Amino acid sequence: DVHGRPKPLMRGWIHAIATPLSLAAGVVLICLAHGAPLKWACAVFMTCSLILFGNSAAYHLGDWSPRVTDVLRRIDHVNIFLLIAGTYTPVSFALAPHMRNAIIAGIWSCTLVALIIHVIWISAPRWLYTVVYIVFGVSGVAFMYFFWVSPAAGPAVVVLLASGGACYILGAIVY
Repeated sequence: DVHGRPKPLMRGWIHAIATPLSLAAGVVLICLAHGAPLKWACAVFMTCSLILFGNSAAYHLGDWSPRVTDVLRRIDHVNIFLLIAGTYTPVSFALAPHMRNAIIAGIWSCTLVALIIHVIWISAPRWLYTVVYIVFGVSGVAFMYFFWVSPAAGPAVVVLLASGGACYILGAIVY
């Protein structure tokens, strides 16, 4: 790329394929969701997924000017936070409203802080990004008990959330 680093083209192609798949999956989730608030929450998840995969595909596959590359790179680096917050938004609807609101407010506040830091300090050390990604990946552990005992969630949702957190951590380590 313009910064002298090789672009991971396979990542770009995987994300190019994932973009329309996330659109299709998002539409299905929205259609299956009960009630307008949950439909909107699913739309947030779909939007975050589309932004992550679409931008990543464009960034990794395109031949861009240095300025465009820097913008796409900044967006690429913050998208993981958007996806984590976007994931917790509809999933939190399995909990009581006070817990849901606490999770949504907490995760989106942390996401906003992470976005600001990443945009301002794009050249931060790679290890710092990795630590922040891992902290975000395990942030939901504090709420796992509530998902586990929730009649609307249960152990299956906890396993899926833990698997997602493990994937985020693995991605951060590979990054």
